[in-house]
Amino acid sequence: MRLILLVLFSVASLIVFLFFYNPKSLVNFVSTTHHFEKITDLAYGDMERQKLDIYIPNKIINKSNVRKIVIVFFHGGGWELGSKESFKFIATRLTKEGYIVILPNYRLYPEVVFPAFIEDAALAVSWLHNNLEKYAIDSDRVYLMGYSAGAQIASLLSTDEQYLIKVGVGANYIAGFIGLAGPYDFLPLKSNTRKKIFPEKIRKTSQPINYVDGNEVPFLLLHGNDDRTVLPKNSQSLAEKIRSKNGNVTLRLYDNIDHSKILAPFVPGLNDFAPTLQDIVSFINSNNKVDTANSVSIKNQ
Repeated sequence: MRLILLVLFSVASLIVFLFFYNPKSLVNFVSTTHHFEKITDLAYGDMERQKLDIYIPNKIINKSNVRKIVIVFFHGGGWELGSKESFKFIATRLTKEGYIVILPNYRLYPEVVFPAFIEDAALAVSWLHNNLEKYAIDSDRVYLMGYSAGAQIASLLSTDEQYLIKVGVGANYIAGFIGLAGPYDFLPLKSNTRKKIFPEKIRKTSQPINYVDGNEVPFLLLHGNDDRTVLPKNSQSLAEKIRSKNGNVTLRLYDNIDHSKILAPFVPGLNDFAPTLQDIVSFINSNNKVDTANSVSIKNQ
């Protein structure tokens, strides 16, 4: 049994590694694509990377009596790498739960430094806000979600309201935040590259934890205890800060899960590696008081 588990973990690690460094990876290839419609490269700004893809589940198209929840997912990559194409498998899996999914690209270092990628993310949310009717998205059911660097971006949008306000979106537009293995309290910086990405004069403003006041939308923080790329203390510290301000936060720490394996449940057949998907669906259902009769259970694919 141990040997079987070891093999499965090795396969999962290889799959997640492939997706991150190769947009045409095995992960995206094995993810089924018949259950949604996809619209690609919609421009939310004038720059080359200011584009997004939208995934709409077939089962909610042209149905006015179905709750239409949208998740805006920001990819990871250390603010230097990654793309919406690399994370197609995330959208593919989330659409099976009936969620509309938005995958934006955003500008990366060395083209830009902080806070340009946060501003791009805000523009993407503004695009969504201005196109609600076209895609029949409920304005009060928009969730920001991110992995790794993408979680830092999405969480800063959720805590520092100035970015959304500047693009004409009210702070109450967001229904909740979902963070996977995110850096929220990562100073001081040791990497010379990171020091360039986050200029010293404004470095403190890059930390989502510094903007917690207890009035944030509900937060779901998911992290693996074996994560050595982004230490679990980032999620723990943020959760403690939100709780100290009487805010709404749910923290889930997974044993034997590292930085990449937290994404394994989005891969067909690997749902049992961590309860990542179950926790996300439960969080959204609870936050929106979704009737359990209308929810979709998660099963191995």
